[in-house]
Amino acid sequence: MSYNATPIKLYSYVCDFPDVEMAVNSSTKSWLSKHNVLGPLFLYHYTTIEGLKGMIIDRSIWCTYIDDNKYKEDLKYGKNLIISRLNIFIEREKNVDIQKILMGIKNFSSFVYHRTHYIFIASLFERGNLSSRWKGSASKGVRYNLGISFDSETKIDCGIDAPLESRNIVLRKVVYEQSEQIKIIDDFISVVSIQN
Repeated sequence: MSYNATPIKLYSYVCDFPDVEMAVNSSTKSWLSKHNVLGPLFLYHYTTIEGLKGMIIDRSIWCTYIDDNKYKEDLKYGKNLIISRLNIFIEREKNVDIQKILMGIKNFSSFVYHRTHYIFIASLFERGNLSSRWKGSASKGVRYNLGISFDSETKIDCGIDAPLESRNIVLRKVVYEQSEQIKIIDDFISVVSIQN
């Protein structure tokens, strides 16, 4: 058993520059490989007694809508970091066609969120005994963590009417180090810039 990360397709597009499309696909493949896990994948969800009861009885984990006020600052941070890196690449770029592509990416990135897709998330952790997750337990009552096994065939139940492709579970590691965030963004932008 292993987990192979799959891409998230928010929209389909036709690229007028096959070399750029090929480079973007290569970059995406490299990014996804960072999330693959060989062998068993166990992740842990920390919760209260009420949350644990709900997970056992309803066989479900509640997810948070990404546009919730809780995540507005995270979205703003990510958007601003992407735009600042794009500005650097646009300023350096000599090829007008590549500049236009980068400007298109910048304009697309300028939106805080897109109402065409509703994204919900749940926090899962690689370690089952994180002291940071137990802090504040006294004020919230007894806390639990539930270990869950995942592999590439794990599906989510979105209801009987949901399209099959929407039932895949998408797992992504969170990158906290800003230098690593910048490297990921720059690597992705570079695949466009080097095509001149």
